[in-house]
Order: sequence, then structure tokens, then C-alpha cells
Amino acid sequence: MLLLLVDAELSCEWFELQKMYRIFSLLFFMCIGRVLDVEGLPEGVYWRDYIPREIPDDAFEAAPGLYLGQALHQGNLLVTTIYPHIGTAVGELGGQKNFKHNIKILCTMWPDKLCWEFVNFSEPIESQMKNVVKGGYEEGLASELYIGKKLIHREWKIGKVIEMMHPNKGLYLWTEEASVSRQYQFHILKYNCTSNK
Repeated sequence: MLLLLVDAELSCEWFELQKMYRIFSLLFFMCIGRVLDVEGLPEGVYWRDYIPREIPDDAFEAAPGLYLGQALHQGNLLVTTIYPHIGTAVGELGGQKNFKHNIKILCTMWPDKLCWEFVNFSEPIESQMKNVVKGGYEEGLASELYIGKKLIHREWKIGKVIEMMHPNKGLYLWTEEASVSRQYQFHILKYNCTSNK
């Protein structure tokens, strides 16, 4: 009888150890995921899961009524524009690509530290890429993506920016004709700004 009690106690201890190991593993991978998720972002700037039609209080408004999104698509993190009134994020991937799932929204504790700075990639200057906010990654380009915007026909268009030393440099926007427009003069999102420009 004593042997059965000892065996039962060992089984309970083993079960508890397994349970603790699973919890520890889960927490470890969640923390690693968080670190990877914010890698390259300045302090106080982060991506949150986007719930359609719900804009968090700390979301960064890129233009009146428009927010910055990041969509996961086939292993790529793409820069998108969130249109909250329709609950959709729209990005450029060889044309207009609409997303309803796997979307994050850019948020910040200090919106005054972010600003849009005009750049001209036709005449590259090293300082144009200083303090830019990373917006994603596109495997086919083997390049980090940044965030840019341009006023076209009285409407702000937001899209991915490929850095100025890359052969495919520029701001990429989708067009109404389901094609792609590459811009060399646009505004790029930066941090540690003294004032919004």
C-alpha cells in the first residue's frame, strides 16, 4: 500500500512538472514572439492586433480617418492602409490587395514623436533614411519595408517604401486601375521628431 502511495505522489509531481514545463514553454515563445514583433521599432511604438472597425485609443492616425496597418501574407509582413469604416486593410502586392484577417495596427504612446518627412529618392541623401519606422518585410525583395504616403488626387495614399539604396527604391502604391505606381518624392514616417511636419 505504501508503494502505491509513493507511486501516486510521484505521478502527481511528474504531472505538475509537465504542466509547469508547458506553461514555461508557452510564455517563453510568447516573449520571443513579442521581441521579434517589435524588433526595429522605437520605444513606445508597437503593432497591435486589429479588430475590424475598432480603432484602439493609441492608434497612430496616418491621415484623417486612415491608419497604418501591417498584414501577414505568405510569410511577408506588408504595409497597408486600414480603412476603419469598412474594416479592411489595403496594400500593394503587384496591384491592390485587400486584407480582412491577420492585420496589425500601428500604435504609439507618444504620437508627437512620430512625423512625416518629405524625401526625394531621385536625389538620395543619407539622412533621408535616418530614424525611419520599419513597417514590414517582403521576402521576394529581400528588403525591410518602411512606411510612406503621398497626396494623389486630393487623397492620401499610404504604401510600402523600399530603401533608397535598393535597386527597386521608392514608395509603392496601388492604383484604381489595379496596377502599381512607384513614387520617388513622398513623405516617409520617422520617429524622434521634434514636431510634426
